[in-house]
Amino acid sequence: SELGDELTKYADVGITWFERGDGLVQFSLRSKDEIDVSKIATRFGGGGHKHAAGFQMTLAQSRLFIDDILKRGAIVDPFGVRNETACSR
Repeated sequence: SELGDELTKYADVGITWFERGDGLVQFSLRSKDEIDVSKIATRFGGGGHKHAAGFQMTLAQSRLFIDDILKRGAIVDPFGVRNETACSR
């Protein structure tokens, strides 16, 4: 969470993630000002608060999500719905 907070000094949203021991990938979102990261987390089955939220995905889903964020490869919703961007909800 400290790293996510630090990232918001350079971007509107700070996103950090790690692979858990059970094979799922845990995402942590941080924001400042008017961006409500709980809306993003809720879209992916998670939750939280306006400026601090999180969610989890399988490794395969998280790879698609990260590729979308980094603009690598096809833009596909990690839950199987093709969209212009998986992050624009």
